[in-house]
Amino acid sequence: MNVLISINTKEQFKNISEYTHLFDGAEVYVTNYDEEYLTLIRDSNFKIIQAHMIDLTQIWFDKQLLEQICDLFSCIVYHPVSIFNKNTDKQITIEFMKTLYKVSPNVTLENLNNLNGKARLDLNDVCSIVNNIDGLGLCWDIGHENCINKNSYSIPEYMYTRLKNVHLHDLNDGDHYPFYYRNVDYKKSMEYLKSINYSGSVVAEFAFDYLKGDSIEEKIYEYLNQIALLKEYI
Repeated sequence: MNVLISINTKEQFKNISEYTHLFDGAEVYVTNYDEEYLTLIRDSNFKIIQAHMIDLTQIWFDKQLLEQICDLFSCIVYHPVSIFNKNTDKQITIEFMKTLYKVSPNVTLENLNNLNGKARLDLNDVCSIVNNIDGLGLCWDIGHENCINKNSYSIPEYMYTRLKNVHLHDLNDGDHYPFYYRNVDYKKSMEYLKSINYSGSVVAEFAFDYLKGDSIEEKIYEYLNQIALLKEYI
């Protein structure tokens, strides 16, 4: 397994560029067509680099961005559509994913937590979609699943071969926190992944604002400390 850093903005990417050698790789948010950002990504020294797309409807209409991300990234993580009607979300997501998988074989679909009291597609929903689209991969967000089902650290056995990416983070008053609060058991998560012979990437998906430290150097040091916790169980 490789443990990746999560990068949310172009400015964060710039700030981290001189520290790429310290990380196995990165998963970066890409939300629109930005030639400068895509060039930075293309020219970076990360050994592994993945894309995280949070708006399926946007990529559907932005063909230029779609072409770029299919060319650049070893894995592409998509959120399901979130209109907050589960039946509608599922049907639209299925149609999008059928088309996107034809464009790139590296597509994965991520399970979501609920948002503002409204239900989004969870692990069971996403597994059913992935299972019915040949070749589509699963991105299992363990933190999101624990927002809905406390102490949930497994996926259906039929998903083992479809698991292509993992997001792991703690929970506090929201998600994407470092492992300070013990609301998500990272040890149990990593031991389970090892037990099913998972060999892909684990994204330590933390918001930089939630990391200890004032400067970017201090936050990167803290990020590495958190990643070291996960690597103890590889």
